Amino acid sequence: MGTGFHAELTGRENIFLNGAILGMKRSEIRRKFDDIVDFAEVHGFIDTPVKHYSSGMYVRLAFAVAAHLEPEILFVDEVLAVGDAAFQRKCLGKMGEVARDGRTIVFVSHNMAAVESLCSTARMLTQGSVTCSGNTKDVIATYLSSIPKVTHEAIGNRTDRRGDGKIRFTDIRFLSEDGIDMEVVQTGKDIQFSVGYESTDRNLKNLEISIDIFAQSGQCMIILNNELVGVNLDSAPSSGRFNCRVERFPLSPGTYYITLFGRVNGSIADWVQQVAMLTVEAGDFFGSGRLPPTTHGGFLVLQEWNLEERSIASRNALCDANMSK
Repeated sequence: MGTGFHAELTGRENIFLNGAILGMKRSEIRRKFDDIVDFAEVHGFIDTPVKHYSSGMYVRLAFAVAAHLEPEILFVDEVLAVGDAAFQRKCLGKMGEVARDGRTIVFVSHNMAAVESLCSTARMLTQGSVTCSGNTKDVIATYLSSIPKVTHEAIGNRTDRRGDGKIRFTDIRFLSEDGIDMEVVQTGKDIQFSVGYESTDRNLKNLEISIDIFAQSGQCMIILNNELVGVNLDSAPSSGRFNCRVERFPLSPGTYYITLFGRVNGSIADWVQQVAMLTVEAGDFFGSGRLPPTTHGGFLVLQEWNLEERSIASRNALCDANMSK
């Protein structure tokens, strides 16, 4: 991105310089010039030296030039880290077009949603060496599992808890759909929350268990509660695990905190706040490779769209009704 750009030259001059480096004729560059400027949205600054561009403007122009001048192999390194959501959508769409035209894209990114959507194969690099290669989904899973684990104080040792102690939560685990422990979960993927507990009672009765997920701002994002979904835990042994499976985990990428709450026979038995931190990585929730910007994140919802055209008869009827008024 931006190969051959010269800081002292204007945007216009850099477009022609970059095209020349790629071996294109001046007539070819001139033919695509307007499309490049339109894509980059830098019309008012095209005759300004690029050293005065913001980083976002620079990347816009660099991507537009690279994508429109038809190189055989296009290297794209973290271009989606700069620019607003609309520009990121344009980039994803353009890269899809380039790939469908039979050209090769090498896309370097930590945006797992975009990688999963765009790439048919993937490589994982660790300190400059390829440590995993193959199917994109498998490589993403390996990458997520490689993120260093965040340690937490054992829940059973926490003293800042409330309740009569008829049950005590001991630990919480995040499991993939294959039952593998995860420290990082991916939005759009199935996840199982598994909470360990112990009790001095041999036969617990009428249990209500809640796993509450909070944003760092303190806002409660999700309440996972057996009674809310009509699941009655009429009895339970003195130790075991409460498991709750969530399909297509709906939270945007970010860091969240988990609070555990338990009630036995209507009385609070155990209530421990911020027992664990949940890290959510980007995933292809919508199947489009796109997610809301972090400033508009939160809860993702599956949705269906269609366009309904009004018939000519109904439009005429509406027009007649307005005329009669």
